[in-house]
Amino acid sequence: MNESMNAELVLDEMEFYACHGWYEEERLTGSKFLVNVRLLFALDLGETFKDLNQVVNYEAVYNVAKEVMNQKIPLIEEVCRQLLIKIKALNSRTQNAGIEVSVTKCNPPIGMTKSSRFTLRD
Repeated sequence: MNESMNAELVLDEMEFYACHGWYEEERLTGSKFLVNVRLLFALDLGETFKDLNQVVNYEAVYNVAKEVMNQKIPLIEEVCRQLLIKIKALNSRTQNAGIEVSVTKCNPPIGMTKSSRFTLRD
């Protein structure tokens, strides 16, 4: 009988300059965004890891974030949704993982807060 353990991978505060926003000015001038991705999955204790295809490739997750952040999307809720769907589709580990994605917009134009954040969990 193989024992499994719970694993967690967190890519914290990936920083992007992007043009997401409801207002035209936001889509023209852009802003700083932080993206956090958290994946929870099971690993077999008897499994050895010698290949990136056996695990979650950090670079692949980053590249998905970069691809989505390079688009002009009006709402960070939609940014999160696209990130979650695309990360989930990366490989068998991510397809079976619990995923949490949050996007933080630094200095939103509303003037009453330093940042706004939206989080999705699957």
